[in-house]
Amino acid sequence: MEGARREASRILRRGLSFLARLLQGWAQEDSGSDVGEAERSRGKEAGQGAEEGAGRGEASRTERGTRSLFSGSIAVSGPQGEVKAETPTREGGRSEEGERATESRGPKAGFVPRSLSELVEDLRDASPRVRREAAKELGKRGGPGVEEALGHLLGDDSEEVRKAAVQALRDLGGENAVRILKEALKRGDWGLRAVAARALQDLGWEAEHTDEGAIYLILREEWEGLLKLGKHALQPLISFLQSCPDEHLREKAARTLGLMGDPRAVGALVEALRDIHPRVRKAAAWSLGQTGRRKGVEPLIASLEDPDGEVREEAAEALVRIGTPALQPLVTVLREGSGEQRRRVAEVIGRFYRSPDSKPLANAFLLAMLKEGDPWSRARTAAILGELGQEWAVEPLIEALYFYNVRDAARKALVMIGKPAVPALAAALKHHHIAVRKAAAEVLKEIGDERAVGPLLSALKDKDWEVREAARAALEAVRRKGKGTEDHAGQMVR
Repeated sequence: MEGARREASRILRRGLSFLARLLQGWAQEDSGSDVGEAERSRGKEAGQGAEEGAGRGEASRTERGTRSLFSGSIAVSGPQGEVKAETPTREGGRSEEGERATESRGPKAGFVPRSLSELVEDLRDASPRVRREAAKELGKRGGPGVEEALGHLLGDDSEEVRKAAVQALRDLGGENAVRILKEALKRGDWGLRAVAARALQDLGWEAEHTDEGAIYLILREEWEGLLKLGKHALQPLISFLQSCPDEHLREKAARTLGLMGDPRAVGALVEALRDIHPRVRKAAAWSLGQTGRRKGVEPLIASLEDPDGEVREEAAEALVRIGTPALQPLVTVLREGSGEQRRRVAEVIGRFYRSPDSKPLANAFLLAMLKEGDPWSRARTAAILGELGQEWAVEPLIEALYFYNVRDAARKALVMIGKPAVPALAAALKHHHIAVRKAAAEVLKEIGDERAVGPLLSALKDKDWEVREAARAALEAVRRKGKGTEDHAGQMVR
């Protein structure tokens, strides 16, 4: 008999538990059902009055049951007296259904804020939104260990969470927050670093002579301040040049490296010559010219074929500024390169000749090429200079007339250059070496330009008979080619 009572009591409790859950669902779906039921009942016909009364009675009973359920239990009289069915709850006294209902309805009056430990725990939540909101709230509250907890978020997968952590550290301020923000300047993407730099600026931090200070100045675009940092700015600038996604900032970084003039930056600047943006390549070429290092010469020569005209122009100017270390590679390309390469290199060598400081050096290099090496190489060099037809090539070719092993090749090259060579050849008629004077007269004969008449007439009085005969033949050739000087030249020849 006693066992039957216990079994009946157990069944009753299970039934009451089921009823409690059922009433909980009704309460969530039909909140305010009494009011809604009353409004609907007023719209019904009078013939449904009896049903309306029954509905109100049922709603009243449901309301009493619902109030009892929200209070945590339902009291029902049974054979064993009053039995209470407890609503299933989560840790902390809240029912699962009630917690879900609260989440769906949002915070109400009397909402209890989450504790500091709960917020710190939320920083490890799987949801980026939860982590972000927890970081924001911690930035407002602060507390022991909060800065370190936020610091761990700087490596979060979510960009929004990382930025929220930086903003929270800024809001907290203090020595620990500044220390963590300084560390953030050295890691992560440049977007996060920029946010950290702004946060430090808001906190009034001043750049120091450290890597962090250099990065801070880079992100604030204080390029002149970076020059004052000296060696501390070098590696951060190189890293910025190699990884920053903004081409305008990469350009500024490249130019700042050039102003620093540190040879350790040459490798990074050479790499920047292959940057996708022309403005960065142009800045890199300019900076390589500022450093004046031999290591940058070949890459700059290669940049003479860059598809962008401004980059080519900057590369040419940079080679001239480098000076002596650039000449040998330029002359080598002039002799061994393709037609287009030779043309571009010749234009650069011509710039050396236009500079009073570099002209003697360039002339010496070309002359060395013309008189040294095997006969084929000397002849080829002279022929290339003739084919280029550049006026600056005339002077070294005239000097090459002094050397018998390259004299014929130089003479042919001067003839190929033609009229641009006449003034220099006329002056060469007074050269101190007989072979040069004679060869100059012979070249003038081949060109047949009337401007050479006066100097050739003077050469008829040369002390060497070979020079006089060459000058006479040249005047005869000019007479045949030009009518304006025919009578005067003919009389002098006779």
